[in-house]
Amino acid sequence: MSLNGIEFRRGNAGGGNQLRQPYLKKYTRHIALKKFPVVDNVHFYGYYIGNFPTLSFKTIDKVLNKINLIDTD
Repeated sequence: MSLNGIEFRRGNAGGGNQLRQPYLKKYTRHIALKKFPVVDNVHFYGYYIGNFPTLSFKTIDKVLNKINLIDTD
């Protein structure tokens, strides 16, 4: 998705809550996911905003200004 010229996607880098990833299932099957509510909150409601080494400070400021305008109430 792109809004205000800023590309983003639902989720986060690294696949979210690693305890929920299939490749770890045999190691995590005895772990209660309810013990990690903050990680699950990021997993289900987080957004990923891409970045790259050549981002200018001007562009970073633009992105941060737009993020700070978000009404979370």
